[in-house]
Amino acid sequence: MASLEKFSGFFEGVKLSKGTQVMCLWTKTGELHVVVLNAAAATTDLEKLTPQNKLQSEGFARALFELFLGQQSVVADARPVWAAGAKELLESEIVKRETRKAGSG
Repeated sequence: MASLEKFSGFFEGVKLSKGTQVMCLWTKTGELHVVVLNAAAATTDLEKLTPQNKLQSEGFARALFELFLGQQSVVADARPVWAAGAKELLESEIVKRETRKAGSG
């Protein structure tokens, strides 16, 4: 409940206008990073994003992603869009570089 309260509290008083993107990034360490971008600041360079909120709760992160990407998704079109984004990420130079550093490429 504490993670949910921290997550929802982050948005209290924040105006999200049309075109605003809310990105939730689940890190390898289990931390959930929340980034809010207005339409003018939208970027696809994830390395340049600075999280405005961080939550250390793998359970909350999993529940949030399950809400959007699970079998009972609240956004029916989320899964194919996520899959396309994941494919693009896996084909990116950043991932290719990182996997070569790990010795598997």
